[in-house]
Amino acid sequence: MTAAASYVQKDFKDKLGNNFLQAGFLIKDNKNKPSFSNSAQLDFSKKKLPSLDTQRVLSVIENFIFQLEVVTLIPFVIDNLDRFSAVFGDALNGSLLEYSRLQLLYNKLLSNTDKSASANSVERETFNSSFVIKDTASKVSDVLKRILTLFRSNPTATLVVKNNYKERSNEANNLILSVASIKDHLNIRLKTQMSEDVEQKVVTLNLIVRGHQCHAMIHKLEIEYNIAKKLKDDLIKQVNDRIDQLNIQIQNVQNESDAIKNAILLDAQNIHFVNVQEANTTQSKLQEDIAQIKQQLQSNLKAHRESELFLRKRKYKIETEVENWIQKYDSDMTERQEEYDKLSNEYAEEKKQLQDLEERFSIVKLQYDSIMHKRHLIEEHRIETEIKLRTMVKAAILIQAFWKGYRCRKLLKAKNKKTKKKKRKGKQKGLKKIK
Repeated sequence: MTAAASYVQKDFKDKLGNNFLQAGFLIKDNKNKPSFSNSAQLDFSKKKLPSLDTQRVLSVIENFIFQLEVVTLIPFVIDNLDRFSAVFGDALNGSLLEYSRLQLLYNKLLSNTDKSASANSVERETFNSSFVIKDTASKVSDVLKRILTLFRSNPTATLVVKNNYKERSNEANNLILSVASIKDHLNIRLKTQMSEDVEQKVVTLNLIVRGHQCHAMIHKLEIEYNIAKKLKDDLIKQVNDRIDQLNIQIQNVQNESDAIKNAILLDAQNIHFVNVQEANTTQSKLQEDIAQIKQQLQSNLKAHRESELFLRKRKYKIETEVENWIQKYDSDMTERQEEYDKLSNEYAEEKKQLQDLEERFSIVKLQYDSIMHKRHLIEEHRIETEIKLRTMVKAAILIQAFWKGYRCRKLLKAKNKKTKKKKRKGKQKGLKKIK
């Protein structure tokens, strides 16, 4: 959700900063500002914002809250897209899948940049990776803009997503609540007038007085704490004295245990003497057993010598076979080496021939390039002459058309003048006859 959060935060900062500059306000840290009591707060629900710029500021914050509510639930929506696909529609489902794909690609690129390779290619790889990361981040922001636009045009989908607010993380909920509280405080501040400011300052002074009283109470409690600490130290001293007494008692008990231990050692020595006598008797019995076992050992040695002789003969036979195999291996390897040397010589000759052919082809390629360049220039000249000829033909046709039109109009005017003269002469002759 890193790319989405950065886009929403950047969009909010740009819009909010511009509107605040137009309205003439600055955002300040409200951690050290006192919260007004219910009696000091005025009824702002029936008031309206004084200007269009203040309305824009609040609309930017409301838009930011909407974006946060949607963006923080996008991972949950993508994981459960089957539940919401019917409500969202094809366009929104496609945009969410594309956002999921781009987000995975963006995270993968970030992890790859952390695991850079050798030191010689660090600069080139960092340049390429930074360019790809910036391109991917811009794509993620574009897809996120499209998703937010589709959510605004689909109120049902927005309502369904907001109803799953429990799936949002605690940090996201805290951020949304903080922005909402900033919006409320800013709404009150924008609707507050000068007279109300005076009343709020009075409340602030009362809070400062209460703060001084709290400091005095803290000093008093520190004195009580020191007294209690002294009493506790006295109690610890008494407990330490008691511990010393118990240590003395433990030493006495240890002396008594030493006396008991000496008595037990004396009894153990007596028991040891009795056990030594019993051990001597068992030792004589064991010596007799050893003599019998020696006789068995002699018989076993005789049998083992015979088996050892058989195994030695078998070992010699195997060694001769191994020697034969080694000689055969050496002969095969010499043949393979000769064959390898022959192939390497042939490879060197063919490689030399290849280099000669490459040199010839390079010369031919240069000649080919020059020929193609000349053909290209000739083709460009031909196209240019054709274009000039076409323009000249079009111009000639246009001039001829204008000339023909001009002559036709001129002939028509001459004909019209002749017909008018004939009509006038005919009318005059008719009048003369009537007279």
